[in-house]
Amino acid sequence: MVQSRFSFLVLLTFLCNARSQDFTAQLLKPGHECVRECKEGESPMFCHYKFTVELYQTLGAPCDLCHPDDKFTSKCPCILADGFERTLLAVNKMLPAPSIQVCAGDRIVVDVTNAMEGYDTTLHWHGLRQKNTQYFDGVPMITQCPISAGQTFRYQMITNEGTYFYHTHSGLQKFDGIEGSVIARLPRSQDGAAHLFDYDLPEHVVFVNDWMHTHIESKFPGLRTRSTAQQPKSLLINGKGRWTDASAGNTTTTPLEVFNVKKGYRYRFRMINSMTSACTLGMRVIGHNLTVITTDGELVRPQVVDAIHSSAGKYM
Repeated sequence: MVQSRFSFLVLLTFLCNARSQDFTAQLLKPGHECVRECKEGESPMFCHYKFTVELYQTLGAPCDLCHPDDKFTSKCPCILADGFERTLLAVNKMLPAPSIQVCAGDRIVVDVTNAMEGYDTTLHWHGLRQKNTQYFDGVPMITQCPISAGQTFRYQMITNEGTYFYHTHSGLQKFDGIEGSVIARLPRSQDGAAHLFDYDLPEHVVFVNDWMHTHIESKFPGLRTRSTAQQPKSLLINGKGRWTDASAGNTTTTPLEVFNVKKGYRYRFRMINSMTSACTLGMRVIGHNLTVITTDGELVRPQVVDAIHSSAGKYM
């Protein structure tokens, strides 16, 4: 009799778990569907992303057929970087990794599959508060075990408003390409800086990172007789840049990032300094002033400036 009752309880538990999983699956929406105008009173969305981290290359065969023009999906799996061919670590064959753009309060669910042979990895969510989700912060051997090769780990968290980014926290892998933006917007009626801009568009994210021409492991501790410097070869904006070979005097002709605006309107640009080797980054828009309205996810008193200087890991 006891055995029969135990079997019934186990069956009931399995049924409940199955129903719970089915219900969760029904709530999940592909991440790109969460890029939307945030409206007051709207229910939060469950935003699902599938990331595969793998060894990849710049200027690969797909670049003969297309050039990347999508920040959210790898419709064109071509990575140009600064026009120098090298291997890298890529998420979904993209550099930077896919941009996560949601409304504040949305729950993001990110399934990360490690397809890198011989590498462990994690994803750290830089700036997200992780209230009650501290075990998804992505710090290896502290908040989680690293994701082994061939394994998949699910991150889940509720987003707080602001401009942030994610990157690996395993070794020096961030330098080799595992990094991307996280934007969580408020409804315009709740945004304390809304009176200062007319448009806050998904394509107006400025993601800046430094770039080497070799895997970063070869730079630390470094070589004594050749390629001794640890400075980056170039800077990339949204994965695009150019490089000049000082010895030959040649400059690559890879496309640069272009931001489209209309005269007479005010646009909000979200800037992320994802530098690794450099101390500070200076940026200006020639012929224009900029108004700083947030930093590190918090509103600040608006400051009109002609240039911005920020340290690595800063976002505004």
